[in-house]
Formats: sequence, C-alpha cells, structure tokens
Amino acid sequence: MVASGGRIYCKEHAPPPPQTGGGWGCFIATGAYGTPLATEIQTLRNFRDRRLNKNRFGKKLVALYYEMSPGIAKTISLSQLRRKIVRILLSPIVEFFKRLGY
Repeated sequence: MVASGGRIYCKEHAPPPPQTGGGWGCFIATGAYGTPLATEIQTLRNFRDRRLNKNRFGKKLVALYYEMSPGIAKTISLSQLRRKIVRILLSPIVEFFKRLGY
C-alpha cells in the first residue's frame, strides 16, 4: 500500500508512475475482469477516490483492502469460473455506484 496526496493506493496503481506487478494487478475486480481498464473498475476507483479516501474510516478500509486483496485477486484471475462469479457479485455494487454518479 502507498499513500499519495492523502489517498491510499495499492503499489501497482500508486501515482506516478504506476508500478508493474505480476500482470494480474492488485484489485480483486482486476482479477475478475482481466484488465485494469474495465469501465467497472473505473467506477470502483471513483468511489474509492471520491468517497473512501475522503475520511479516516474510508482510508483505513482501503488500507485493509490493499493488504488483503493481492492474493485474492491472483487466485480469482487463475480461474474462469471464479472470475465469472466475482463479476456477478460485483455487478450490482458497480451499478449502484454508477447510479450515485461514481
């Protein structure tokens, strides 16, 4: 985890420049969607940056996520079935955040 400008990022996505990792990234959603460029992932990033990184509790939640997520993301990325299940689980969350303007 890396703090930058009062925000918390995983090492692979800390600005500037993003560090490269093992190819699958650190986000659980990246493991599920197979690319950090998916629009769904941008929605989740927007929520992280605009909401979670704006308060102490949110920053702690983001920090905990970045401690736990790399291994989970790698495990998800190695199985088509796991990727599909996580996409199904993330879909209503992403849609909710989109409706809220993230």
